[in-house]
Amino acid sequence: MKLEEFDYYLPSSFIAQNPIKPRHHSRLMVLNRPRKEIQHKIFKDIKGYLKKGDLLVLNNTKVLPARLYGFKEKTKGKVEVLLLKSIKDGYWEVLVRPGKIVRSGIKIIFGPELEGIVEGKNEKKGSYFIQFNFKGSFKEILNKIGQMPTPPYIKEELKTGNDYQTVYAVHDGSIAAPTAGLHF
Repeated sequence: MKLEEFDYYLPSSFIAQNPIKPRHHSRLMVLNRPRKEIQHKIFKDIKGYLKKGDLLVLNNTKVLPARLYGFKEKTKGKVEVLLLKSIKDGYWEVLVRPGKIVRSGIKIIFGPELEGIVEGKNEKKGSYFIQFNFKGSFKEILNKIGQMPTPPYIKEELKTGNDYQTVYAVHDGSIAAPTAGLHF
């Protein structure tokens, strides 16, 4: 199987930029394999297709506003940081763009209450480690200055962070929404 076998034309007008309201009115494609039929339904009808013993897995993590914009203290060069994983309090594995201009020891300023020092690079993954210094609650600062890390095909700015959360999201921790679940 070759990767190009998965290529297909998808008009940009077919890519949803915002979740439909109410969300359970989104479209549901139902494939009947034995009859080789495809039906187009509404998502709220999904209960009719689940049988006893079926397993439905839900990702109940909330998406963090994990995209931060800042600048290097010395050169004022712009830097974008995407939080990947909290290692310990204030110490994160991150992606940095542009990565070529970032080295260990560089201080990045994100705002009056948040800055970070690049402490190293994971050469294998291409990620970096940053020790954040902040005043107050890191979570509150993220909610104030961070942005939702939407995929590149979402061009419109989100009206609220909740537009990029599932309705059953409970626990902080994701850096991307389980987009297949946005209409549940």
